[in-house]
Amino acid sequence: MRDVLAAFVDRHVELGRFCEMLENDEKPIMIVWGDDGIGKSSFLARLIHECASRKLRKAEVFASKNRFNSYLEILRKIRDDLGPELFPNFTQLVNYLFPSPLQAREPIKIEVGGGAQSVLERARLENVTIHGDVAGVIIKDCMINVPDPTLNIPPQDRMNLLTAEFLKDLAPIVQHEMLVVLFDDIQELADETYKWLWEGIISALDEGRLRNIRFVLCGRAKPQLEGTAALSVKEAPLQPLGLADIESYLERSNHVPEGRAEAAKMLLAGSKGIPLNVALQLDSYFQFFPDKRARVNG
Repeated sequence: MRDVLAAFVDRHVELGRFCEMLENDEKPIMIVWGDDGIGKSSFLARLIHECASRKLRKAEVFASKNRFNSYLEILRKIRDDLGPELFPNFTQLVNYLFPSPLQAREPIKIEVGGGAQSVLERARLENVTIHGDVAGVIIKDCMINVPDPTLNIPPQDRMNLLTAEFLKDLAPIVQHEMLVVLFDDIQELADETYKWLWEGIISALDEGRLRNIRFVLCGRAKPQLEGTAALSVKEAPLQPLGLADIESYLERSNHVPEGRAEAAKMLLAGSKGIPLNVALQLDSYFQFFPDKRARVNG
């Protein structure tokens, strides 16, 4: 819709809560919700811009029914946003558990801190031997999603192993540098994935296994809050715009002063304050009344 939303009034209150979260680790989780058209995507884009202006590491997970709605897809997306080379142990384990049909089965061991450590430590395995040194080698993720049936690892154990290895790789990255992870459309996550997100990833903050991470969870409805991490949440429900907001939008859209207040009332009545509806109606309004839009020199 070209740049019609670019002139929209900023969500100053909600943006302020986000900035407070970045500067204070008391509540490192922000949940944002609102109906379709209320401006979630544009607000999320504003948060991403804020991260960029502060030169913060960020990862964006925009879930859908067909993509980024499983724990493995989410872990891979965060890894790829930050840099696959930073997650050698996780990637190695992914390829071990989800081998390509053309990939030779090579048992693996990872060198960590000068000592050998199995990436399948504490796994319940049968007829599997882990050995062989691949320290310092980063193998590209083959992006296979079918697990090796010969390993006989239950799905829950496989998820726990991959999550633990991911967190091991992530911990040194965020030791002295902040990371912001932004989720959109979290209502598309399966129940088990949503539970894993809280219990497997977000809970690592409360347990002290991770630091310097902020999470933004964005969806249509107020998300269900899980466990003690719910106490660390900032809420940002997106409400419809008021009359003053719409007048400000008209001003920024170069509506002439004459008749601006009446136009704002008309737009509010027709749009019910839903930002997307306001933007669409204003486009139509300017098509019928082009003289109401002031010309900008240059």
